[in-house]
Amino acid sequence: MLKKGFPTLLLFVSLPILLAGCWGAKEIDEAAYAFALGIDSGPGRNLTISVLVFNPGAGIATAGITDQSLSPGRVRVFTAEAPSIFSGINIINTMLKRQIELGHLKMVVFGETLARRGIESYLDTMVRWRKFRRTIYLAVANQGTARRVIESIVPPAGTNAGKYLEMMFITQGFVGFTPRNQMLEFYNALKTKGEVPVAALVAPRVTKYDLTTEHEARIDSGRITDFNGAARDPGQSTAGNPPLSGEAPLQFLGTAVLYRGKLVQKLTGYETLAFSMLRGEFNRTYINIPDPEAPDKIIQLEISRIRRPEIKLQKQGAQIRGQVLLTVLGDLIGVESNRRYETPPKNTLLKQAVENWIKQGCYAVFHKAQTAGTDIFGFGDYARWLVPDWESWRKWDWGSSFKTMKLDLTVKVHINRPGLIIKKNAVKEE
Repeated sequence: MLKKGFPTLLLFVSLPILLAGCWGAKEIDEAAYAFALGIDSGPGRNLTISVLVFNPGAGIATAGITDQSLSPGRVRVFTAEAPSIFSGINIINTMLKRQIELGHLKMVVFGETLARRGIESYLDTMVRWRKFRRTIYLAVANQGTARRVIESIVPPAGTNAGKYLEMMFITQGFVGFTPRNQMLEFYNALKTKGEVPVAALVAPRVTKYDLTTEHEARIDSGRITDFNGAARDPGQSTAGNPPLSGEAPLQFLGTAVLYRGKLVQKLTGYETLAFSMLRGEFNRTYINIPDPEAPDKIIQLEISRIRRPEIKLQKQGAQIRGQVLLTVLGDLIGVESNRRYETPPKNTLLKQAVENWIKQGCYAVFHKAQTAGTDIFGFGDYARWLVPDWESWRKWDWGSSFKTMKLDLTVKVHINRPGLIIKKNAVKEE
């Protein structure tokens, strides 16, 4: 006769076998790992699907995927026309001896034409299917196709494609010219009434050797005024416009605003910086401001966020008034005019100049968003607490209220770390 505790003992003995989780495992060289996916509008109702896959060459089973250098021989780009994302991937699989695996996908790029038509239905596919991780980065090809972006992703040798794309997006958080744009954040904003989703603008890098007269004219016509009025500052542009040199294949610069899943507006690098400040997603970056005592000279600073912005909204009848306090730390880097802005009297003057520079940029991007009725700042998430219940919030036309909203912005800049500089030009000649 079995003892009473025998079934329990049998269960604990069997658990390690049942939970081993090896039944669906694959060897590294049994799959083609997709690192980037491009989606364009194709002929008729079809889509053009472009996939960047890692080419596991000889020895990958022992070397490991993360040890493989990325070069034209290590990656392949496949393109197909199909009515849906997965039918496109499926037809591409007919050419591969290893089936495409999406578990390592880092970025999805939408062509500008498709983005203007609307991408909401494609996001539903990505959210439903478990192979699409919620940490995938979303981008819109600026003035071009996603296919061209995908075909351009060949970083310098020695760099893994997945790591390259991941580090590119992480690094942009310390530049300030691109927004946070992971799929989960985008989808939540898309389904939220009080916020409009955004994505990064990306384009293949354009060098001075690629420029034509037509291209230069397009750049000049699309340029807007910088916060400080500086001419030809790359921060006034969007991805693919400022000419650069170097081995990097892509440039991330600017923001795509997708109201109800459709591209309706673009923000330049500086506008994205101001937008990130109001959103509380800004980390740190370098800026140039005009010297308050010598306007033809510039002052270089590194600015960083001390704390998240303090945001309060009030409802006065039909009028919404928002109060925002930004607290920023500034580190003085260089002064062309050689004036002593480390000293208390001039330090105050410098703080006021930086505060005015930030205010001008924030007000400019706020009014630009108001004109389009796109609350990219998420003020609606604060406004919903101004109504008594969910039904009242559901009936509230927040888009119309945002267009007439008044913003009172206060900026406090602390520049109190001159480093080791106590006296300008302390070295004296004999």
